[in-house]
Amino acid sequence: MDKVRIEALPLNVHPKNKVSWLESNFYMQNQLLKDTDYMSMWHSVEVRVPFLDKELMQAVYSIAPEIKYDPVIGKHLLIKAFADLLPTEIWQRKKMGFTFPFYKWLNNISVSLPTGKQVEMANKFKNNKIHWSKYWASVLSEQGSLTYGLKEKSEESLYSDDQLKKKFRFE
Repeated sequence: MDKVRIEALPLNVHPKNKVSWLESNFYMQNQLLKDTDYMSMWHSVEVRVPFLDKELMQAVYSIAPEIKYDPVIGKHLLIKAFADLLPTEIWQRKKMGFTFPFYKWLNNISVSLPTGKQVEMANKFKNNKIHWSKYWASVLSEQGSLTYGLKEKSEESLYSDDQLKKKFRFE
């Protein structure tokens, strides 16, 4: 793969254009495009990014920020360009991101031989009292404590490998 040459950010750039330039030249190239490439290759899908045409990008960068950015409607130039081709419910809908279904996945975890703390955390999670990441951290923390014998003296300090395998299984 050829390396992409990043031009220096021009001086006296409008702050909105600066953010756009940084997103395009760093976050998009180093994260978004790389992730898309890995995921598409994994699933044998060929992905194209039509709005990354060099000439189109240069044309967009040349548009004055006052025209390019609308404080009420995000991507308003793109919407105006395609409004007659797309159904209204598509371009007027609220922005939706993709999120992984962590709550659904974690609700299917079965922990054998749970400690009092794990039961407490599981109940809080299932009753939406704590975020999924806090619950998952408690599960992983407990696993690490058991694996390395870091439990408090009042509790059994180490489970056998078979008990650990039963304790942290996905159903």
